[in-house]
Amino acid sequence: MPTHGPPPAAFDHVCWGYRDVGEFVTRARDFLADGVAAGERILYVASGDETALAGQLRVDARLDEAFRRGAVQVVPVEAAYRTGTAVDPVTQVERYAAATAEALAAGYTGLRVAADVTSLVRTPAQLDAFARYEHRVDHFMAANPMSALCGYDLEELGEDVVAQLACLHPAAHAGATPFHLHGHGRPESSAALAGDVDPAARRLWPLALERADLRAAGGGRSRSTPPA
Repeated sequence: MPTHGPPPAAFDHVCWGYRDVGEFVTRARDFLADGVAAGERILYVASGDETALAGQLRVDARLDEAFRRGAVQVVPVEAAYRTGTAVDPVTQVERYAAATAEALAAGYTGLRVAADVTSLVRTPAQLDAFARYEHRVDHFMAANPMSALCGYDLEELGEDVVAQLACLHPAAHAGATPFHLHGHGRPESSAALAGDVDPAARRLWPLALERADLRAAGGGRSRSTPPA
């Protein structure tokens, strides 16, 4: 069963598991149009060439107008990430940090990204690296004016894989997960936890802790086993 988080808000980070790509494109248009209304720079990343990606968005009058004034960018996923290999979490966060700074310098209120990143988690090594990246970039978004909608194809990846990613977002549309371990804006906070860490979380919890690389206050690793 899908889990439903709150609707995307400014500077939010949402995992969107979908079963039909048209569903994700429709949701991405609404998410990005909210960013246009908020004065943000818009970035859309998915499979396909730039003409096809632009066409997916420009059918929405709100986004078409933003295209004409240069507020919307479309980038094939192959150009935004190193597809076919495992993403480097640190490098990828640095790229989005730079893009956010550029948006602010250009007079926008922040950066809003909708990205279908299914192709980046097809192997176990890719999944592990991208999950680590999702948690790291969530920390950045918790303290900086960037928001993102991350799309994952449930039919291709399976619910288990999407759940491993969904639990590292503060909100998720699909990908059954009993908890959300995500970033927090306060400097003294390592992470925030929502939901239930109970026996139902026994499989996901150790993976999430390992990928988040959380440390206890004394310097050791956080406990990886949920209560019985």
